[in-house]
Amino acid sequence: RDITDRLANERALQTSKTQLEEALAAGRMGTWLVDFPSGAVQWDDANLGIWGRTREEFGDGAMETILGWIHPDDRASVAEVVDNMLRDGGGHHTDVHIEYRIVRGDGMVRWISSVGRVDRDAHGVPIRYTGVTADDTDRKRAGEEQLRSQKLEALGTLSGGIAHDFNNIVLAISGNARLASDELPAHHPVQAS
Repeated sequence: RDITDRLANERALQTSKTQLEEALAAGRMGTWLVDFPSGAVQWDDANLGIWGRTREEFGDGAMETILGWIHPDDRASVAEVVDNMLRDGGGHHTDVHIEYRIVRGDGMVRWISSVGRVDRDAHGVPIRYTGVTADDTDRKRAGEEQLRSQKLEALGTLSGGIAHDFNNIVLAISGNARLASDELPAHHPVQAS
């Protein structure tokens, strides 16, 4: 029995899997899957690392547990997105993208971005939700630093403009005071002022 094609396909599959894993690692991304009929939630190790959680903490991946790891200020908006995603029955797929903060196991707050797709059956009922999570904290911080830098630059420009305008006013006053001083006699009492 010739198994050459099967071995070639297995090698190609392994190469593809390795490339995907390396691309996800380079992008600091983790993957997840939610199977709605069974209620099973799966996270890969990279996703656990992003969230700063262990496999034991993750347990069976109950949504209540995961929502508890989301920053309290973002929980309601994330829950709303999930509810809307589950209700939207249009088409066979629904793409979802959301950014929110999480509280890692070590207490550190991080910004993450989740991008996923909901697959539906012929009746529009969600059957699977798959996607990736990326840690966007560094990008968010860089954006905040850039905004802060732009505000400081604008403040510097404003203060420089004000100083220039003030200097022009002082120069006019000083010039007029000198002209007035030149027209007064040398021993006039106003000369000292």
